[in-house]
Amino acid sequence: MVIAFPAASPERAAVDVFSRLFSARARSKLTPLFPTETLAATAVATDKADVFYADSPVAGYAISQTDGQLEALGKDVGVVKEGIAIQKNNTKMATAVQKAVQKLMDDGTYMKILKHWGVESGALDKAEINPTDLD
Repeated sequence: MVIAFPAASPERAAVDVFSRLFSARARSKLTPLFPTETLAATAVATDKADVFYADSPVAGYAISQTDGQLEALGKDVGVVKEGIAIQKNNTKMATAVQKAVQKLMDDGTYMKILKHWGVESGALDKAEINPTDLD
């Protein structure tokens, strides 16, 4: 089994564990690191690798762009909320961005965007400034 992943991947530690687990049962190896997620996903779509491991937005996007060549295996694990960074103490901007994102959520545009990119599994219920529930 050949596992493809990008060089700057935060998933590298998990890939190392998977590789050790699989190599005990089969001939598994890590591929040379790919410079981008796109190249790692392309390696699977073109039969140069068996598995592409990435965070759910990256994997979802890759799946949505390959006309059925890739599919998700199982459910998303370790899903982390994404955020928008704004200059500290700029409450006017933070409030404006929060209201704009909430409007997109309320009118369905947010979900349409997520579905287009294949990342709807990470959808949030509401837009918040400095949320405390980060799980």
